Amino acid sequence: MLFVDDNSPAARAGIHAGDRIDESSTPPQFRPYVVQGTFVWTPGQTVTFGLVKHSVLRSVTLRAMPQVTNALRTVFWIVNFAAAVLFIFVGAALVLLRPGMTTWGFFFYCLAFAPGSWVSAWALPYPPGLIADILFDLIEVAGLVGVLVFALCFLSGSVGGWRMTALRLMPWLFAALAALWFFSFYQTVWVGGPPGEVFFRITLALNAVLSLLALYAFVDTYVRAKGSEKQRMRWIIVGFAVSLTGVFVSWMLIFYSKSPFFGV
Repeated sequence: MLFVDDNSPAARAGIHAGDRIDESSTPPQFRPYVVQGTFVWTPGQTVTFGLVKHSVLRSVTLRAMPQVTNALRTVFWIVNFAAAVLFIFVGAALVLLRPGMTTWGFFFYCLAFAPGSWVSAWALPYPPGLIADILFDLIEVAGLVGVLVFALCFLSGSVGGWRMTALRLMPWLFAALAALWFFSFYQTVWVGGPPGEVFFRITLALNAVLSLLALYAFVDTYVRAKGSEKQRMRWIIVGFAVSLTGVFVSWMLIFYSKSPFFGV
């Protein structure tokens, strides 16, 4: 536990920062709610999990309470939602105006890395919530592959050489990443235990590596570009670098922050 609100059901159950959730002793039907930490609990819903406190294992059952939303949090989520809609709209508009490998790659990138989160998908009952999680994994993988396709093709003219070789590997990359994402989800949610955290860190690292590869492709295109195309690439690189930084900072805040505003 990174943070426990003083007025929360967790605090009243005697849970404090530093206590550890034991995934292996948590009933399987409750693991998605306590291991991933991204599911929405409806008021009155109860969740049972294993908790280790000072090396002592005990079972804890919590009942969700209605969340009191302050003005700052409301504004934060409204801005997030508006930014996400704009981001996805731009990607969809480009596909409609000029369909092709480049624009489809950009659209999937917009869909996967739009500001905000997909947390509302988990407000559905559990079986649809599981389906939503699988779809989210597929969209995230498609976004990672999509941004690579976009970076390889954008303003590169006739694609050849190492770029063509990389494009031919994209279907295999999608299949490999999807398998890893699904296995990581299974290991974290249905099996539990330390390996789940290891796989989660691996997926974050792969996100970073693939995004940096896309940035390298953009920079390579910029170096080879001439005239007005060089100016266009300059803003693409700046925009992508800012977006990439924002995504990873938000992930670090959501998954590792001790702040109740960002933490899950």
